[in-house]
Amino acid sequence: DVVHFGGHALVNPEFPLLSRLVFADQAEGEQSLFAHEIARLRFPRTRVVVLAACSTAAGAVSRGEGVVSVARPFLGGGVPLVVASQWDVDDRATEQLTLNFHRQLKNLGDPVKALQAAQLAMLRSAETSSSLPKHWGAFVAVGTTSR
Repeated sequence: DVVHFGGHALVNPEFPLLSRLVFADQAEGEQSLFAHEIARLRFPRTRVVVLAACSTAAGAVSRGEGVVSVARPFLGGGVPLVVASQWDVDDRATEQLTLNFHRQLKNLGDPVKALQAAQLAMLRSAETSSSLPKHWGAFVAVGTTSR
């Protein structure tokens, strides 16, 4: 129902399909999942993908196609909605935001409303570093809430 990736992303603005999600593998070093590999996958039962990594909604703008980003192949694979970031994000703030997002998603059932509630909670936080928009404003909901 929900896929959550928490890690690193490397964006290739010149060749967006070479953008990738980076996994740490203690035995073999870095492993990557490229956007062109994601584009070949299908996600018939996945309702939401959360990409808690840097710049996963960032990319080149293609006329008639919109932003070509790491988030886009998930949409093409049948995921109706992807939560992704438009710029580089802080690890601790992202952890705080996404934990709250998942709590809100469980309570509200709507990923767009859950993201909004999580962002508003960060904005209203007494902790100054969490309340700054640079820590939570990068995340957007891409897609739709209906299939």
